[in-house]
Amino acid sequence: MYHLRRGPMLGVSFGHGDEKCGARLRFLNSGFEVSGKSLAPTVFALNWAAFGSIDSNDAIQPGSIHNAFSNIPAVDLALASQSAILVDHGDHGLFGWIGKDLLVDTNRRELATRALVAFAERLANSPRGRFPRPKTKIVTENSSAARFVVSRLAPGHRDAPHEQNAFFPPVVGTSLEQRRAFAATAPYTEEVSFFQWMRGMGVAAPLSAFK
Repeated sequence: MYHLRRGPMLGVSFGHGDEKCGARLRFLNSGFEVSGKSLAPTVFALNWAAFGSIDSNDAIQPGSIHNAFSNIPAVDLALASQSAILVDHGDHGLFGWIGKDLLVDTNRRELATRALVAFAERLANSPRGRFPRPKTKIVTENSSAARFVVSRLAPGHRDAPHEQNAFFPPVVGTSLEQRRAFAATAPYTEEVSFFQWMRGMGVAAPLSAFK
């Protein structure tokens, strides 16, 4: 329900009424896997260690790129400046995001871009015969187009540390100062987090990994 109320079919951040109607029709006509991603996006983070000493000019094959990405929760805490992520939002498209720390290194920026495009190509063909074929958009941190990724991730930067640890395990061990610094630079939003939404209904949210 949380994903449904904030997503493209009902959410206020995704187009006008006609676009929402179109999103609902595509959702109803999609297969199980694609419709699930259209409701709650799947997010993948680029693992730099998987590349080793690869150069930005080396070929990256879509069939072998999956080992370089790991699945992470769809929370805005994933938008670290040293990260590159890909959001698969089902029928709504594939959206890559490159952090600003990667932009200053031309080799890493080009490698991240090519890796995101290659992995998006792989996802666009999975499941087989995926239709309509999703479009891919690559954006960078702090750009105007970054909203295509930011709006698809649940806000978690205002949650308490123990809630962040439960929803987004990669931040376990991060200092309070680092979390405050991230929250200070996170895009402004009036949208409530999952924990805030649950508390608003008078229900305690389970401290389990965010899906």
